[in-house]
Amino acid sequence: MKSIKIAVISDLHCHPKKNDDKDNCTRLFTDLLRDEVNCHPVESFSLYYKNNKPFDCNEFDYLFCPGDVTNHSDVQGFLTGWDYVREVSQILNAKEIYATLGNHDIDSRHNGSPYYLKIPKGIKKGFPINEIEIGTFWEKGYTFIEKKDIQLLIINTTHFHTHVDKDSNPTVKGEITTGSIQEIENYLKENSNDEKIKIMMCHHHPIQHSDMKMGAYDFIENGEELIAVLAKYKFDLVIHGHKHYPKLKKYNTDNGTITILSSGSFSASTQTSFINKFNYIHILEIEKNNGKCKGIVKSPNYKYQVGWENSSDGFDFYSGFGAEKSNSAIVDEITNYTETKDPMPDWNKLCDNIEDLKFLLPIDLKEILSELEKNQIVAVRDNSNYPKQLYNNKKLRERNNDCN
Repeated sequence: MKSIKIAVISDLHCHPKKNDDKDNCTRLFTDLLRDEVNCHPVESFSLYYKNNKPFDCNEFDYLFCPGDVTNHSDVQGFLTGWDYVREVSQILNAKEIYATLGNHDIDSRHNGSPYYLKIPKGIKKGFPINEIEIGTFWEKGYTFIEKKDIQLLIINTTHFHTHVDKDSNPTVKGEITTGSIQEIENYLKENSNDEKIKIMMCHHHPIQHSDMKMGAYDFIENGEELIAVLAKYKFDLVIHGHKHYPKLKKYNTDNGTITILSSGSFSASTQTSFINKFNYIHILEIEKNNGKCKGIVKSPNYKYQVGWENSSDGFDFYSGFGAEKSNSAIVDEITNYTETKDPMPDWNKLCDNIEDLKFLLPIDLKEILSELEKNQIVAVRDNSNYPKQLYNNKKLRERNNDCN
């Protein structure tokens, strides 16, 4: 069995604070003092993590950053933003960091240089990938990283954002060419190992992400073809940034299904007013056994002046992926358990007896709880809005009548 612990932070949009607040796009400025802890996303996260060890874990295998470290290719924002990413890695005691480029990380408008990659190539300090493993990232816009536990494909979806024309904006979409997709498939034909945990990370969303009228035009060109190839070779997870709208979903292709995590933003400020989403870090525990991959995701969120919390505002604090049983089968098992063993079970105890409960996507958990309510089985939730205990009211009433 393979198992890893990873953290994901995306879209920091770090930049120097500007005098006019409407021009500020982040909570994580380059010149931000730390004495007001809950006004500083990184300092606040350090305090949060000391008091809330996810999975009782003192060490992480990987920290992933799917791009937009800075805002509008601001050099100081980039330098400081990457240092913030490295600081989060130190807080988590992560062994390695892997990142990719976002559209704000490249100078497609040539404000600082006629070469659009001068700034990101000059950051160094392991950005976006350490020099030993950088491979074909700069040359081809993607690279594979092979570890004993994971096969990681990192794609630079800004690879063709070389410039902005006066009369058009070719940098709206991410892109991967059909030729690159064919090269990726050829590589996987020779190097596919279904016992490894297979992850692809990129910046732009590979499929439509048009919730709240967002993301209808800036997805990855040829993204669906890419996902179909990854599903064919049984990739377990796709992680992307760009949309400041966090989402965990299962995507169906003709070649199978694949789980996609849209990271949201670690510290950008604009989405709070536009789509009522806050800031998030995702902490994942993933296991794979006999080709079956399952994961638990914990996603604390950050609110300005409040700090990081185990809250489900805008995105479920606790979720998962990889459950194998159907929702109806799980409903039947829970109903049977509460009727024959315990009419008011603790949720964690129930998860020990019905393992798939731990690995439910948010949409599936919602559907299951809704179906249970039809059977008069209701959930009491904890502070993060996650089920804490179930009550089979019908069974409890029957028991009470028997006692009378």
